[in-house]
Amino acid sequence: MAKLKDLLPKPHPTKTIFKTHNFPIAAVAKYLGFTYTYTVMLLNGNYRITPENEVKLHELAGMVSKEMGQPAD
Repeated sequence: MAKLKDLLPKPHPTKTIFKTHNFPIAAVAKYLGFTYTYTVMLLNGNYRITPENEVKLHELAGMVSKEMGQPAD
């Protein structure tokens, strides 16, 4: 029998990058061309991400990391 924790959705790895750099999800949504709500659901792991959007998310996360450098603690 599966543990309940295993049934929960897993956040997309890029969500951590955006959160660390205080990059607004609204900007991610605009970049992807999706609504804010749909983007939140994608990043929270509630919906599957198409391969094309997976690439876009990783590209944006790379740009955010590169441009914003190390986050302020």
